[in-house]
Amino acid sequence: MYPYWYGRHYGMMPGNGWWLGLETVGFFLLLLFLLLLYRNYMKHTVRIAGPPTALDIAKERLAKGEITPEEFAAMKEHLK
Repeated sequence: MYPYWYGRHYGMMPGNGWWLGLETVGFFLLLLFLLLLYRNYMKHTVRIAGPPTALDIAKERLAKGEITPEEFAAMKEHLK
């Protein structure tokens, strides 16, 4: 039998038993779920583009009408 001052449970936190383990597992599953959500969110965000390349600038100038298609073709050949 147990001494009367302990009641049914021994230890510092009587009564927690398997609930404490269940709460810990639930906490880590929640962290894993949030980590996967964050990773998925970051995978699908738009990346910031770097500075435009010379070919991009030539395409923009062609679209604006600043250069002719022949000049664009010559620039394209030169840049390759």
